[in-house]
Amino acid sequence: MSDTTDPTVSAELPGPGEPRPDDFQIAVQAATRAIRAINAGERSGDGAEFITHLLATVAANLGSS
Repeated sequence: MSDTTDPTVSAELPGPGEPRPDDFQIAVQAATRAIRAINAGERSGDGAEFITHLLATVAANLGSS
């Protein structure tokens, strides 16, 4: 399944006057694409490993573990 068939994952930027997605929507889209790539064998690891690494990286960026 490609990202263009999923209405929750859009690769297009909004046009003039259209609302921009908020940070949460952008994060969901990015995580969805990454896990799809893992499931398709385009990226190593698994979904749980990806989410764990993602959350650890966010915590480190915020100065916590």
